[in-house]
Amino acid sequence: MEQMHFFSSPVESDKELYYKNFILHLVRNTRQKTLCLNITRNGHVRVSCNKSASLKQICAFIDKHQSWIEKQLLKESQLRKSNSKKHLLTGEIFPFCGEQKILRIRRNTNHVHITLQERHMDIHWPESIKSTKISQALQRFYKYQGEKILKQKIQIYSKQMNLYPSKVSFRAQKSLFGSCSEDGHISLNWTLVASPHFVMDYVVIHELAHLKYLKHSKSFWKYVQQYDPFYLKAEKWLKTKGHQIDFLTEMS
Repeated sequence: MEQMHFFSSPVESDKELYYKNFILHLVRNTRQKTLCLNITRNGHVRVSCNKSASLKQICAFIDKHQSWIEKQLLKESQLRKSNSKKHLLTGEIFPFCGEQKILRIRRNTNHVHITLQERHMDIHWPESIKSTKISQALQRFYKYQGEKILKQKIQIYSKQMNLYPSKVSFRAQKSLFGSCSEDGHISLNWTLVASPHFVMDYVVIHELAHLKYLKHSKSFWKYVQQYDPFYLKAEKWLKTKGHQIDFLTEMS
């Protein structure tokens, strides 16, 4: 069984199923030869398969790996619980590009805006503004910075690898950090801006590599390693610390 964590292969259709108390996200790919499993960060089970795979085959596959699925879901649940919710209080730590910024609330302005200092992230806001507005402003700030930084990295590595996506889009997802479609459309998770630069570099390289190699084959990983010799370090960070950036999708 192939296990793919936090990245999607090119897909043609998605369908959500419910089986044995599992929420299954079924992804059918014309080039997929075998059935594959991975657990998304929001606790769903993702099944990749060929278009010809029957529901009977898929259910039998789930039955065979039920124990593994339950263990992985428990692990993901424990990681999510350990991820503390942000309360927008002075002294809270907010990660930004891998650096731990100390939040400071400064009530010294007539509109909400955010500035970065060497060790601090300052939120300037008037007393009359509700906390929900502050949360939205903080999320917009991260989104703007995330798209800006990831666009720069796409440009840099596209030139190095001589691989250019047909389109680049940005989304905030708990389940995936990046994806690449068969037509060359790359989607990146802008919440990665809270992760270290070496992690963002890896995700960009990973998705660009799919423009050359569709599947996670040996040739694919060899090619990724050519541009990111220490990609396993980034993989480990995503698997063990990726939940640290979930606060950006949980903020209202």
